[in-house]
Amino acid sequence: MLDYALRPFAMCHPTVRSITLLLPESALGGEPPRLPAAVAFRELSGGATRADSVLRGLEAVRQDAGEDAWVLVHDVARPCVWQSDVEKLLSEAGADGGLLAVPVTDSVKRAESGRVAASEDRQVLWRAQTPQLFELAVLHRCLRRALEEGAEVTDESQAMERDGYRPHLVAGREDNIKVTWPEDLARAESILQQDPDDAYWTRL
Repeated sequence: MLDYALRPFAMCHPTVRSITLLLPESALGGEPPRLPAAVAFRELSGGATRADSVLRGLEAVRQDAGEDAWVLVHDVARPCVWQSDVEKLLSEAGADGGLLAVPVTDSVKRAESGRVAASEDRQVLWRAQTPQLFELAVLHRCLRRALEEGAEVTDESQAMERDGYRPHLVAGREDNIKVTWPEDLARAESILQQDPDDAYWTRL
């Protein structure tokens, strides 16, 4: 799953120049993913939360790439993102950055004590995905402030939003699923069997 999650970013070289992987300390030092030699790769120990881990990654990347770099943050739990998705995000994100997302099509209910409290307007709701693209220095500042203030942020966009930024929503694909439950693995395998970029591995 790790190979598939990282593959589209390696395929975007030289736009994507390096990949930093944040892992639990117990998982460090395992078999490295298959990546072209031209793409720099490193592993780091993650933090207690997603925000902690991303902040550690940003600090490491900043040492090499500088303050003006832009970073893509992606969940390894999303192995079905395609190279075309990453390229679309790179081309369509605005000055405040951007993220892949899909419009909500189901009716959405707000709950209160296990009962429906209200129906939400799905016309203005999107489901956030990854990757998410932001200027390194700005995202670093927003994440650090959120952590210092004890705010719980579930993705990088939320940290940016807290500081008044409005990231661009880039329409993604429904099959960019997050593998959360055991049954998601079978669905991801089915999606990846249809992936037009699968021949990539034969070139490594």
